[in-house]
Amino acid sequence: MSVKGKRITVIGLGKSGLSAAKLLFDKGAEVTVTDVRGKENLEDAIDKLGSGKVKLKLGNDGRRATEDAEMIVISPGVPQDALAVMSAKKAGIRIISEIELFALYCSSPVVAVTGTNGKTTTVTLIADLLNRLGKKIEAAGNIGLPLTEILWELSVETIVVAEVSSFQLEHIETFRPYISVILNITPDHLDRYGSFKDYAAAKARLLRNQKSSDWTVLNIDDNEVSTLAEDSSASVVGFSRREILDEGIFVDAGEIVARLNGKEERICRVRDISMKGGHNLENCLAAAAVGLIYGGKSETIGDVVSKFSGLEHRLEYVRTVKGVEFFNDSKATNVAACAEALKSFTRPIILVCGGRDKGSDYSVLRKLLEEKAKSVVLLGEARGKMKCAFEGVVPCIEVDSLGDGVRKAFSVASSGDVVLLSPACSSFDMFRNFEERGRVFKAEAGYLGR
Repeated sequence: MSVKGKRITVIGLGKSGLSAAKLLFDKGAEVTVTDVRGKENLEDAIDKLGSGKVKLKLGNDGRRATEDAEMIVISPGVPQDALAVMSAKKAGIRIISEIELFALYCSSPVVAVTGTNGKTTTVTLIADLLNRLGKKIEAAGNIGLPLTEILWELSVETIVVAEVSSFQLEHIETFRPYISVILNITPDHLDRYGSFKDYAAAKARLLRNQKSSDWTVLNIDDNEVSTLAEDSSASVVGFSRREILDEGIFVDAGEIVARLNGKEERICRVRDISMKGGHNLENCLAAAAVGLIYGGKSETIGDVVSKFSGLEHRLEYVRTVKGVEFFNDSKATNVAACAEALKSFTRPIILVCGGRDKGSDYSVLRKLLEEKAKSVVLLGEARGKMKCAFEGVVPCIEVDSLGDGVRKAFSVASSGDVVLLSPACSSFDMFRNFEERGRVFKAEAGYLGR
């Protein structure tokens, strides 16, 4: 698509918006960037854009930023009811996402991974696996590096492994992965979507442009995901840790097994996988499916999958103090992720949770907490709602800071217990992001016993 001379407005000056604006300018578009934040909060981004390259409509000036636009590129963090978005929709202006802009210029095959949980881990594992298979790889997307940022690095031989969120999928038109992977779909971001049905529909958009020559990898254990097999025009490969499949990737007698095209292969033993938790086993199954589609040998895939140690802030072991183990699962920003973390341990847990509520139903954790938790330490804006959900099932301790929460958790723990940070909430009430929250937890755990 030629954008030369076209008037295009980019809404949102985060990482993806900044990258999109730079690409459009380089392609000859007349670019306007708008953001609800003022200039004083965007100095770094403005410096990266370069003086005079684009028009800036920031803060209150952004109300009319889309008036004469021929197209809008929307950043994933911008809500659909933002004034600039509503104005563009009313005027009938074409709205696309940053990943759609990427798709318009990308000729490389894309492996796109979405799901409520496990995306970053699976993208990183797939990238490692394909690299081991001798492929040229670029990993980008919601993992932290905008897809439009890597366009200049791509060739037809490059495989793009992309982490894709529901927000990014809301405004795609032609974005078409060669391999789509959907890990799970559980309630999340209901503060944005209003209903689980709308959220699930946004995730399912990943499959909308695939053709018979493409592949779809789906979690058969997830009811919402498994039904999407009927909607896919691509070849479907299912994976399951609970069922033995006639065709697909599954667990049998403690081993990962693949049955594809009439051939059965043993990949590796489940007990040899370094990462904790059933959800991480699912991530391994999905990655193995991608490796097999690309012709990888079972022994190579098994070696990579079993040795992958996981990522920071995702059930990350921190340290042991007087027999009490500390685990940082700060990336667990929704109820389903917290539930999977709780299921990963057999020892008594002191759960540290709370943060900014996203419209979640915390009562679904009651049974697990009754089975697994010794106490729950609550913090952040959601602590009152969580206390109402958990009272009568497990002792609840309210605290004002994460540091206080770590100390309170340690004070009620005994040797052999686990102190687990798995918030089930976003971090934005107290921290810049989940990474900062996880680092603070690790630092506070590091001070104990000194």
